[in-house]
Amino acid sequence: MNKRGWLRIVEASVGILIVVGVLLTLYAQQADTKDLSAEIYEIQVYILNEIAENYRNDILNSNEPTSDMISFATGKIPANFNFVIRICTIKEVCGLGEDGPEHGNVYVEERVVSANLIKYSPKKIKLYIWERQ
Repeated sequence: MNKRGWLRIVEASVGILIVVGVLLTLYAQQADTKDLSAEIYEIQVYILNEIAENYRNDILNSNEPTSDMISFATGKIPANFNFVIRICTIKEVCGLGEDGPEHGNVYVEERVVSANLIKYSPKKIKLYIWERQ
């Protein structure tokens, strides 16, 4: 009986089991990463709608968010996320600048606030959200 043949079959089977085990471990780690974009989008839309309705005059009269806007957003955004609110004119690019993270996902949503009964100076309000590192 050829013992070397059986030994090679056992070695190959063990090698295949090791490779399959590593692949399953890697796949399980990837499956744990959850896509948060849909949940963050809902939070962003809600916050921007509420700010646009409740702070319309503040947005139209200034290019900086008020402390009330920031505290409202802080209460709605999960604690493990950071955020920045930017207000700028429609044609202006309001970027995140140096306030953002060095790497990772940044979720951005914007809302246009066009006018009130007295003043027409359309502005856009942007909400940047990212996960803390």
